[in-house]
Amino acid sequence: MEINQMIKTKRKEHKLTQEQLAEKIFVSKKTISNWETGKTTPDIDSLIRLARLFNLSLDTILLEESTIVKDIRRKTAASKSLILFIIPFLANLLILFKQLVLLHQSQNNFPNVFLIFCCLFANLLPLTYYYLKMNRNKYKNRYKPYFYLAIGWTALFMLVWLAVVLLLGFLR
Repeated sequence: MEINQMIKTKRKEHKLTQEQLAEKIFVSKKTISNWETGKTTPDIDSLIRLARLFNLSLDTILLEESTIVKDIRRKTAASKSLILFIIPFLANLLILFKQLVLLHQSQNNFPNVFLIFCCLFANLLPLTYYYLKMNRNKYKNRYKPYFYLAIGWTALFMLVWLAVVLLLGFLR
């Protein structure tokens, strides 16, 4: 039985409303609703409180093939990938700052502007990948988020280009 079905079944067995269950385990009614519909899954602290309340073992709740175990594994892997993302992100920000300084000092602007855009792209691509990976279940088989992200990044590039051009015009 999936975690969302188990929560709903046990709640009804104990003759609790979503609001009463929420009060007993210190979450909101909306959170209980999201768990029961399968939109989200409980965190480990909430699982422990549910297990105590319903007199279940965590083994019963956390079966090896359950979605909650998969979700916990996905979140753990995502947090590790975030750490791997931060170091290159900071390095690219330093390179970006250096290029902006060189752009201000240089007469030949094209190579510097090109390198600035490369640095921005190098920062935004992994950020987009990380965002979509974290929300994989939410956007499964949908192309809208990719479309909106592409429009957003294009708009951001245009705004940065405009800011650089205006900054150069103002500084000269």
